Amino acid sequence: MNNYENIKIKQESSHSNSFKKIVEDDKSCTYLDVENSHSWSRNYPLHKLEKFFQHIAPSEIVTIGDGKGGHEAQIAKKFGNKAIATDIATEMLEVAKKRNLIDDFAKEDAENLSFADNSVDYCFIKESLHHLPRPYLCIYEMLRVARKGIILVEPNGDHCYKIGKEQYESSGNYKYQFTLKELIQCAACLGFNHVAYGYSPNVNYILNCLCFKQEFPEKWATKETRPTPMELAGRLMRCSVKYGDKFQQSKPDFEKAVDEWYKNHDPHINPLLVFMIFKNAISPQLKDVLRECNFEIPDIKPNPYTN
Repeated sequence: MNNYENIKIKQESSHSNSFKKIVEDDKSCTYLDVENSHSWSRNYPLHKLEKFFQHIAPSEIVTIGDGKGGHEAQIAKKFGNKAIATDIATEMLEVAKKRNLIDDFAKEDAENLSFADNSVDYCFIKESLHHLPRPYLCIYEMLRVARKGIILVEPNGDHCYKIGKEQYESSGNYKYQFTLKELIQCAACLGFNHVAYGYSPNVNYILNCLCFKQEFPEKWATKETRPTPMELAGRLMRCSVKYGDKFQQSKPDFEKAVDEWYKNHDPHINPLLVFMIFKNAISPQLKDVLRECNFEIPDIKPNPYTN
């Protein structure tokens, strides 16, 4: 058996067992909730692209690696699109479908999608490519399946060397890290010279700073008593996690804090890279929408030797 096949078997088993346990233990299905600061922080790249998703609606979008409750598909659906969530393990997606939170779901190998050529409008994958043993196969598959384009969100390989403390996962998978130059070259060599890119900040860090400062001003006042940068950049602290009405009340402050941070820092230092490949020329209207979302649209010279 090839190494990548063994890795995928381990990953499927691990994901399936983990998702089954969550479904069994959480009868109230809180894992499906996208209306809280934890989900908003984790899915900020989609909210950053809200105007884009609303502009392209109604589109059919397939989300890949979306097995933890179909959050990406849920958000795409809220923005007016038809969303099909896929993952190598579907236990949590089955519950999301029964509750009508997603339009549909499918068990899929991201490196070998079962969808026909040009059968959906867009394919979207968030922070899952680096979990694949052959990540470029997934990019090729998304481009095969999508009629209009693909969107990927990945750790910014130009900013940090490795993802997390370890470069390898317990399954044996190497956590590949993409750079902007690499992705532009990938698109160009495949004949797609219409791309756009942007960056997404560490929202956990921003929210933790905001909420800790508000709740514990006396501890925030001195460096010795405030959390370390690593603690602030990690998971959301208890004071930052808000649900339901409390989240909705806090959301304007969250949005303002993230916008201010983004405007006052070089976007290239942000930890997440958001990259789009379009199969056809980007319309002037769509260019305006992308620029409103703080996206760059590089000028890639078309291949003069092809029709």
